[in-house]
Amino acid sequence: MPTPDRRPRGQHRRARQGRRAPAEGSLLQRIQIMMKDWRQARQERAAGAAKPSASRSSANARGNWLDKSPLPRRHTLGLLILLPLWLILLAWQPSDELPATAAAPSGSLEVPLAVPVQAARTSDGQPQKPVKSVEQLPAGWQWLDHEIGGGETLFAVFRKYQLPGAELSRLVAIEGPDRPLTRLQSGKTVNILLDNNRRIQRVEIRSHDEPIYRYVRENEGFAQKEIPAS
Repeated sequence: MPTPDRRPRGQHRRARQGRRAPAEGSLLQRIQIMMKDWRQARQERAAGAAKPSASRSSANARGNWLDKSPLPRRHTLGLLILLPLWLILLAWQPSDELPATAAAPSGSLEVPLAVPVQAARTSDGQPQKPVKSVEQLPAGWQWLDHEIGGGETLFAVFRKYQLPGAELSRLVAIEGPDRPLTRLQSGKTVNILLDNNRRIQRVEIRSHDEPIYRYVRENEGFAQKEIPAS
């Protein structure tokens, strides 16, 4: 049977407090160290925030100066930019020497006038027609010129000059919607260009010696060509 502790009750309480003292002292020290670290970190943050605040204060000072100007902010900025340029222009002095310029021509200015050229006339006073350039044909080629009479057809022209009827059929097949070959008009001329083998190379319908329809050989057939404006 254990021996009972015969110490007074107060001694038991003091003994228990003595055993807890080291633990409480160590916790207090840790709290003090944490507070010290917290104060040091707070001081470092305050020191770092002081630099941007100084730059902001200087920017605010410049902004306050612009705001205090009696002119609008844009006008004040414009004057700050233009004033140095104006001072530079005032300080700059051009040289007295002027570049040598070409002497102005003396006398009156002569302007050539267009003189109308009179058209050449024949001996009887009629205006002379301009001479047309003659087309150079290969050796052995020739033109057949035939003036259309009343009621005459292209078939009759081909039969008169003994031209192949197959060529006539190819021409009629591509004559166009106006049908100038099958509806020949009296007074017009049919001009047929033959090579040295009497093969048709070109057919033209002319009025007053000016072509109005033209058909040119292409391989074994013909094609209608536009007449260039004269």
